[in-house]
Amino acid sequence: MRKSHARTRARLWGAGAASALTVVSGLVAAAPAYALTAATATLPQSGPASGFVNVTLSGMLTGVTSPFAYYTTGTTCGDTYTANAANITATATRVSDDEVRIAVPTTLSLNAGAARKYTICIYASSTAGSAGKAQTTYWVTPIGTLTPNTGPSGGGNVVTFTAPTGSAPFGATNYAIFSTAAAGCPGSYPSGSPITATMNRQTTSQATVTVPAEVVGNPPTAGTVTPPATGYTVCFYSANTGSDNLTAQSTNGGYTVSLSTATLNQTTGAPYTSPPGTPSLTVTSPTAFLTGVTAPAVLFQTTACPALFPSAQTLNTQYNLGRKLSNSKMAITLPQNVLTPAGTFNVCTYSSASTTTGKLLAVANYTPVSVPQVTDIQPAAGSPLGGNLVTISGTNLPTSPGSITATLGGKPLTEITPINANTFTAVTPASTQGRSTLVIETAAGRDMLANGYTFIDSISVTPTTAPNTATTVDLDVKGTGFSSLTFESSRTPLSGPAVYLVDGAYANGNAGGTRGNVNAVSECGEVMVVSDTELVCRVNLTQTLTAADTYKPASVFSQPGTDITVANNSYRLVSATGGFTKGDIGKAVTNLTAPGTTIPAGTTVVDVLDGNTIVMSKAATAAATGGSTYTVGPVAMSATASVNSALTGTFTQADVGKAVTAVAGGSASVSGTPVITSVNSLGTTATLTGGTIGTHGDLTGVTLTPPASVPNGVYNIVVVSDSSINASSPRVSVASSGSTFTVANY
Repeated sequence: MRKSHARTRARLWGAGAASALTVVSGLVAAAPAYALTAATATLPQSGPASGFVNVTLSGMLTGVTSPFAYYTTGTTCGDTYTANAANITATATRVSDDEVRIAVPTTLSLNAGAARKYTICIYASSTAGSAGKAQTTYWVTPIGTLTPNTGPSGGGNVVTFTAPTGSAPFGATNYAIFSTAAAGCPGSYPSGSPITATMNRQTTSQATVTVPAEVVGNPPTAGTVTPPATGYTVCFYSANTGSDNLTAQSTNGGYTVSLSTATLNQTTGAPYTSPPGTPSLTVTSPTAFLTGVTAPAVLFQTTACPALFPSAQTLNTQYNLGRKLSNSKMAITLPQNVLTPAGTFNVCTYSSASTTTGKLLAVANYTPVSVPQVTDIQPAAGSPLGGNLVTISGTNLPTSPGSITATLGGKPLTEITPINANTFTAVTPASTQGRSTLVIETAAGRDMLANGYTFIDSISVTPTTAPNTATTVDLDVKGTGFSSLTFESSRTPLSGPAVYLVDGAYANGNAGGTRGNVNAVSECGEVMVVSDTELVCRVNLTQTLTAADTYKPASVFSQPGTDITVANNSYRLVSATGGFTKGDIGKAVTNLTAPGTTIPAGTTVVDVLDGNTIVMSKAATAAATGGSTYTVGPVAMSATASVNSALTGTFTQADVGKAVTAVAGGSASVSGTPVITSVNSLGTTATLTGGTIGTHGDLTGVTLTPPASVPNGVYNIVVVSDSSINASSPRVSVASSGSTFTVANY
């Protein structure tokens, strides 16, 4: 078995222009002496006895409507048409003034199983004597099969050629080249620089061929990344000099190669930035396109990728070496020419940066775009439950769906909707983080707005209203961070987590062992934590809280006279520890020790200036700085002597539930909080529980007060992580429209 040697390869075939040569699709062959003008080009130049050839005549068919052609084994054609039975006629179809399409007759034959050359003679018509227009050649060749008939771009693999039955084209010396699909095979071994291949003859009808590196796939067309299949014809010759030495071939375009399909981890992104090496990309392929490659080179350019690594780079053509990670993946960095105004770049991957062996392996596209910038978010605050629609403003924002991701405090925003290059909308996540940084990210990069959004620790409640006739109301509270709070079934005053009904703003400052204000009107107790974002509690509308975080037995207060200051003819009454609220407006003001003195009968509270000062409806008739007991609440009613657990006087069934908060006359005193639990049918006796009236003597009056119900008004439900006085940075939910609760006359 003889091994034929490939000629030295070059990247590009030379192109001849002299009249003594015929240039056919980049292959240069010696031109025979024609009687008629030689056609400019014939495609294909060789093939089976079937199909068509397209012949270019350079304007020679002007005025010709029905051209005529025949095939002959001779070498020349007559100047005018003369019929000859030895000639094989063929259908000729005018394409243009410059081109004719001629059928290849099936009656053409091989030369004893080897290739045979035919001359095609072209005339103005089939009429005898019609003018000859041009002539060319076509080789009928043994069309063998290739196994395999596809391979990788850049060659290196081996294919087997098997001639058709009855054909033995291979002799003592043999040469093989790869021709482009459309060209077919020249009848003579081409001069110049054909794509030569190493061939090993196995038998007279079979040979193996090593596919050369110059056999590469075409790059994708503009705007696409999928490379097309590129066809080649394998041509065999008996010599590499001289003429008419074609012996066999594969089907025209019968061997196909494609560049590997390459995918970047992102097709759009940031342009080149300093420091060098940023940003970075990865190139992957479903094929092992880097097999045998140690130092791949990646060229970025705005024009098509050449088959071999170019010898020079320009402003828009620069490269970096890639870092091979596996046979199907590598990492690359952007060269300095990848800038935003340049448009889309072809990312051309080569086996090396060698201008002689660096073959094109794969092509992808990359478009540099400007890095986004975020400037604002509105509204800039919202519920920790999330679900708030926000509008985010900035520059260089992409507008295609799914092109933007964003987080607040590390948690992703949802329902991101691009509006234009400066705006998009999104829905906030749930978070207890408070002030949070907004981060947006696109293929071009990321930007952030530090502390751009605040998750306000607010809550929402259901229901939001209750009639003042209700005793208890169960509230469904939505918020965040509830699972970290431990609510006790029986809470110690001023300690631990609590849920309050607050009139105004909650405060926990120290004021002599109690809270600095008494805006916590009532507590929503019996707390059930359903989840981190939901709890259920029960508010008692029949009870209100004192500054000491205990329930008032009545909605009045009674203080010793030493704590009362009122000037003669003054409408103001001052108590250093009064704890007055707006709920005291309308209540009676009574001097229990000497009813009707100092404070006129029928005096009521018309305004509360602060927790220590009230405005009365009538002016005091005398000054008082102590010595008497005053009560803000229902007018004292008379009663006679009593025992510890009962009162004798005049009562009604409406007095049941009222508390005895003060007595007047004699030496009686109140211990605990005695509450009337029943009144006899005559209304003369009231039974007490929960407290007693001590040594009594003759009473001139008692004050009976209904339970301290929550007054009508609009309140806020507040969740407090630590209700103790001066608690260090307790979590206190912020008042909002969703946290209001209204008590009204319905």
